[in-house]
Amino acid sequence: MQSLEKYPPRRIGLIGHSGAGKSTCLNNIYRISADAKEADMDNVFDTSRCPPLSEAKEWMISNGKRVFVVSNHFNMLKEIAVAREKSLHNDLFNQVYFVYLSTTIGEIEKRLLERDGYGKIRSEQNKQDALKGYSDIDKLFRRIQDKTIDTSGKTILSVTEEVIKLFDVI
Repeated sequence: MQSLEKYPPRRIGLIGHSGAGKSTCLNNIYRISADAKEADMDNVFDTSRCPPLSEAKEWMISNGKRVFVVSNHFNMLKEIAVAREKSLHNDLFNQVYFVYLSTTIGEIEKRLLERDGYGKIRSEQNKQDALKGYSDIDKLFRRIQDKTIDTSGKTILSVTEEVIKLFDVI
């Protein structure tokens, strides 16, 4: 697998549904669980609280990680989408390239039965929320994304390689 060392300092923010492979991709990139956890917004902020865009933006720009996972808080994602469409917070969009790890709802249903990227079993509430809001949050991801990678039927290693290769074009 390629290393991030040779690439310039632009960052990649991974967005996508629960079960799309964001955390597992991080674990493959960083290979050290502590580094991956520090690069996951849900591990930095309290997952029960939706961070305001200003706080989330500050973390995305200054977290020191080249690739990181953006939380799936609906209201925060909506603020990011509106900011992109209205050309607000351009410092964020100039520094972060948003990559949507996309897959079908059927694939999400299967993956939610597996352990997450940190080896945890997802709660029933997490599974229900992910499936219930699939369509609405998919629309937000598409409004935010710079690039979509369809993860359906792919190994996590091939998805990780696709993410790293993006540094060649961003």
